[in-house]
Amino acid sequence: MKKFLLSLIALFAVTAAATASEVTITQDGSFAWTAGTDATYGAGFSATTGGFNLGLWKNNSKNTILEPVSEIRVYKDAAFVIENVGGEAITKVVITTTAKDKTYDMTANGEVDAAVGDGVAKTVTWSGNATKLVLEANNGQVRVKSMVITYGEAEPVTQVEKPTVKPTPGTYYEPIEFTCATATEGATLKYSLDGGETYVDYSGPVEIAASCEVEVYAVKEGLDDSEHVSAIYTIAEPEAVASVAEANAKAESDAVVRFSNPVTCIYQSGSYTYVKDETGYTLLYGKGLPAYTNGSVVPAGFYGKMTIYSDLIEFTTQVSSGVYSTESFAESTESVAPVEPAVVTLADVTAEKMNQYVKIENVTYNAADKTLVDGENTLAVYNRFSGVTLPEDGNYTVTGFVSIFNGTVQLYPTAFENLSGVEEINAAAEDNAPVYNLLGQPVSRDTKGQVIVKNGKKFINK
Repeated sequence: MKKFLLSLIALFAVTAAATASEVTITQDGSFAWTAGTDATYGAGFSATTGGFNLGLWKNNSKNTILEPVSEIRVYKDAAFVIENVGGEAITKVVITTTAKDKTYDMTANGEVDAAVGDGVAKTVTWSGNATKLVLEANNGQVRVKSMVITYGEAEPVTQVEKPTVKPTPGTYYEPIEFTCATATEGATLKYSLDGGETYVDYSGPVEIAASCEVEVYAVKEGLDDSEHVSAIYTIAEPEAVASVAEANAKAESDAVVRFSNPVTCIYQSGSYTYVKDETGYTLLYGKGLPAYTNGSVVPAGFYGKMTIYSDLIEFTTQVSSGVYSTESFAESTESVAPVEPAVVTLADVTAEKMNQYVKIENVTYNAADKTLVDGENTLAVYNRFSGVTLPEDGNYTVTGFVSIFNGTVQLYPTAFENLSGVEEINAAAEDNAPVYNLLGQPVSRDTKGQVIVKNGKKFINK
């Protein structure tokens, strides 16, 4: 039975091995890739090197397939195909991946192995007997650096190839579409939804809306039946929550929740979407959400997992390994008044205000250590969002979101309002114009060190 094995090995250069039945291929720019389309797997890139045809194809991946440069990036649901030009069987492939900190799952012709990326290069070894090898990543991505391929005369085929099933067995929170396949041409697939009590012929995708155990095998005249494959699917219902406060309270239990009421978007940047309702604030973390803007109403019905990441409460769209709830988010069809930040002082910014939208007026920013300072109070600044540039030293009014990382309260800024350079502007202002504070109340022209409004503009009176 084919299976994956993990071990540490050194990276290889592009060379032919000592025997004619082994070749090593390294993605280092020594051979060219050509953009194209595969009839089975869609758009992508192909190359021929070392006597093998290689293909990196989009398949069912949501990611754009990139032309390999220093590594071959196999995204979730993409297909990396290895095929011998001469038609000889592939009996073993040792794949070395680049160092990666995240966990990923990888399959080769349907055989699954959990390869834990812990910051060091790993190898995945496949052994079997196939004329074509199809590699897929079940979540995240697998970055292939080199391959040692062993090939030769195929062993006589006496049994139908073991079927593969999709999606990966596990817990889902919406109905799923079950598919199965076998590499043996002309074989008939048979499946059961009751754990093997009764079988029917498989002819296409099957919707599974309730928890069940699926069993699959394949038959072909003249060959032994394939091994049976069992897959347990649990279709669960997320816990209903009626408010942000109710959802946040479930973060410690990693509960999967579904919002039964809408929320209002405050800000969105990349994977970060901040929302609120009358009960509180939270962070929706995940890629691929509809484009929401300040004031957009996020419709009810979306779900995800409430969790705590390095002390920060967040709602994540990844509900389990390789399972995402992105499609449960609907486009906004209505909006309300834009959400304004709460005006606070540095002393007010504590962990209890995490994920809240705040404005801090007239504070000093120190660029060297990335902090905001107001007397004895100091707050760390972390530049989380694209399009935001940290400024030089100076006095600013700063807006952003309160965050926390491993016990340290931080501010993720969205904007810095420059309050410097006011002396030149004051000189040009009308001398007799009335002066107001930021609340619109008249103040004396002699008020020093405060932010004032004169002729419709803000100044620091020095």
